Amino acid sequence: VLLVLSNKVAMTTFKFKYILTLTMLHFITTAAATRAAAAAGLFQPKRTLGYREILLLGGAGTVSIAFMNANLQSNSVGFYQMSKLCLIPFTVVVQLLVYSASFSRKVYASLLLVLAGVGMATVSDVEVNALGTAYAVLAVASTAQFQI
Repeated sequence: VLLVLSNKVAMTTFKFKYILTLTMLHFITTAAATRAAAAAGLFQPKRTLGYREILLLGGAGTVSIAFMNANLQSNSVGFYQMSKLCLIPFTVVVQLLVYSASFSRKVYASLLLVLAGVGMATVSDVEVNALGTAYAVLAVASTAQFQI
């Protein structure tokens, strides 16, 4: 949550409009922290990916985070958080339709609660615009594919 609020302050208060630069800074920070944690013995990397897999994963992650940052820049924090919550049911739908996955009734019941919460949050957040909504849809779709 602190990262989201910090990004929003940078975008609104300081008029920082360079979404890809912000995305690059996220990746550099994550890579440095991960390497430091591994060097400190906090975890052991399991295996190394091949060059092609690294490029595909890195590209998908970059697209996902870039659209999430554009989503945050174009929308209120409430609408941004709501769109992130929509990621869960969207991922389930993709897994059902594309990968023929199956889920328990408990999963479906919890999804109904999430969707009800998203519906209630939508009512109170009136700062919605076409471009921001488009970024939110692209962010959810690209992030779901990245996570699957």
